Amino acid sequence: MEHTAALVLNGIVIQRRTNKHGCKGPCLIFYIMKKIAGLLLLVFVACNNTTIDDFVIEIMVDEAHLISETNLFTDIEIIPIEFKNGFVINNFAKIIKHNRFLYILDLGGVGGGRIFKIDDTGKIHNVLSKHGQGPGEYLYLMDFDISSSNGDLYLVDNYSRKILVYNQEFQFLQLIKPNVNFPVNTVSLIEPSKEFLIWRGNGMSLPELDFHFILIDSEGIITDKIFPIDEFHTTSMGGLPRIWKVENEIHYLPSFSNTIYSIKNGITKNHVTFNFNRPVIQYKEYVATRNREDVIHNRSFIEGDNHIIFKYLLNSQPYLTIVDKSRKQHITLKNQKDPSCGCGSIIKTVNFFDDQLILEANNMNVESIVELLDPDNNDVIRDLWNNSGESQEILKEQILVFTKIDYSRLARN
Repeated sequence: MEHTAALVLNGIVIQRRTNKHGCKGPCLIFYIMKKIAGLLLLVFVACNNTTIDDFVIEIMVDEAHLISETNLFTDIEIIPIEFKNGFVINNFAKIIKHNRFLYILDLGGVGGGRIFKIDDTGKIHNVLSKHGQGPGEYLYLMDFDISSSNGDLYLVDNYSRKILVYNQEFQFLQLIKPNVNFPVNTVSLIEPSKEFLIWRGNGMSLPELDFHFILIDSEGIITDKIFPIDEFHTTSMGGLPRIWKVENEIHYLPSFSNTIYSIKNGITKNHVTFNFNRPVIQYKEYVATRNREDVIHNRSFIEGDNHIIFKYLLNSQPYLTIVDKSRKQHITLKNQKDPSCGCGSIIKTVNFFDDQLILEANNMNVESIVELLDPDNNDVIRDLWNNSGESQEILKEQILVFTKIDYSRLARN
């Protein structure tokens, strides 16, 4: 028995066949060597069940669990970032780990953005803050990436539509600018080719470059255009970037979409699609009709080698759908609003490093976060308070919470 499945290549939907087990393409390859050796060799190629491409997640919103009732999180660790020379990280926009250091992009409205370099104890080693229009300076940072080979940093100045290259000591090395007037909002370094995938961001489309992405070389010359813009995959809606790099594959969640796409070698295909068990209204439909029931918006995701967390608001209630990619398991959790400000959600996921999930916290909500993640054991909070010697004041507003997810508790799909 065969089924038809849709695949998106470079934004064009085509059809292909799958068998009843879901294996894409033929699972048996007959490699005939009769003319060469007079032998017939059958090579059986099994379905690759470890891939998650073209995978569909069915979200049962009405059966979402409370985070505090799941006992899903383990091994909680808190790192208070040192309060040095008045530096406070206002907005943990992005964190990348290289060797033993964490590089944090702060978009908290201070001089066009900064990069903090801290170690695994929270000690600040360096701060990159070069606002201006001179050599090695920027007007407004939007994104950055790091070379896994030499640790060079590639920073996006979206006001000037350029990429600035610095070494690990924050010394300026090079300026890269596309040779066309294409918006530069995010950058993903593709190694070892040293090419850069540039996301154009949300806004007006350009007739001459009507694509979500361009690929440029180190001289700024375009080598490819990827993911054509169409009516559905519009860029007219604002919002934060929804792009993650997993090894050298780029995963992208467009505005208004419940599908994450993967981009590799210039080819776009479905990665993961999230379906809801009841009809939901897109935010742009809400704007047109003002129907307040089942409105979904503020969708975003983070992804690591083995994990995806899909984040969204449904009827103003924050949710997390956590996916274990290798086991193809998932669970949906109800998040809670941040008690320190009465806005946003208390569990603010930032990134994955290996199997550790990083959350953003402050000294006003960190206790609530730990109580949600580990309601039966708050020793980590008490130990931190007792060992600081200076009560909670030492924490200021700069805290990272590291935790792990116990996937044996995830609901099977």
